[in-house]
Amino acid sequence: MEFQIGIDLGGTNIKAGLVNSNYEVIDFYSVKTELPRAADEIADKVSECAKKLAGKFNISLSDINSVGVGAPGIINPSERVVVLATNLDFKNVPFAKMVEERIGISVHIENDANAAIYGETLSGAAVGYKNIAMLTLGTGVGGGVIIDSKIFSGSNYLGAELGHTSMVYDGLQCLCGLRGCVEMYCSVNALIGQAREAMEKDRSSSLWNLAGGDVGSVEGKLIFDAAQQGDLLAKQVISRYQSYLGYAVANLVNTFQPEIVLIGGAVSAQGDELLEPVRKFVQKTALGYGIAGLPSSLIKPALLGNDAGIIGVAFLYNLHNKL
Repeated sequence: MEFQIGIDLGGTNIKAGLVNSNYEVIDFYSVKTELPRAADEIADKVSECAKKLAGKFNISLSDINSVGVGAPGIINPSERVVVLATNLDFKNVPFAKMVEERIGISVHIENDANAAIYGETLSGAAVGYKNIAMLTLGTGVGGGVIIDSKIFSGSNYLGAELGHTSMVYDGLQCLCGLRGCVEMYCSVNALIGQAREAMEKDRSSSLWNLAGGDVGSVEGKLIFDAAQQGDLLAKQVISRYQSYLGYAVANLVNTFQPEIVLIGGAVSAQGDELLEPVRKFVQKTALGYGIAGLPSSLIKPALLGNDAGIIGVAFLYNLHNKL
């Protein structure tokens, strides 16, 4: 069986995964990124991860087609350059070439969100689809779009920054400098913020007991737990959050008319409890539903979790060979 290596380059950890030809992650090897570091030092760390992981299974790197790296920020995959990654302090860094020089085999690179959606097309919820949109709900909101089986990067490699499309004119201030971004209403941080704000106005909510009386202890899962236990405030917070998410998804449908929309991130583990109201909202508001009669199954949770990006970048060489 053939194996590939995919590497997730994050601000906190560098994580390498050994992936077999069935798109299964066999094992991981990770190290701390330990920022701030020079690009050369980070390339050393990435190379170390690839070598250590291969060595763990007595696999020669020369037997692997290529190594793929998923990185945050603006990536030019054809030139294999990190155009801008603020958390890594990278600007126009030929990072794939730097790693390639250290390990002696071909290295490809892609934006981490794009890598995740590509991974879902290989072995996740989007297998068999050619036109896909994905929102990943976490601390922020990531996103990706695939059109005709190709990752959509736009003319300047910034596509698709779905978390920074505008949802509310002159709305909440986003860290990106804009106001009203999807991220400020649909991220898990936004859900937590909405719950904490509501709790301060209602001391009778069971959220207070579940959080040990500390509003700062409220997390996403706790809000859903409270709703499942019948807490009215938690139900109201989630309902409002689902409306925001419905607006975001409806805009995706109206813009791209995808065959499927995936929702990723830890909150997607809530499954139909989260998504069924979103589907109903989108059915009422997205033009595509009314005209094309798109099925409610259009909106699904992503399946691969944190493995999606590792799997996606591990097989970037397949994608790039098709271009």
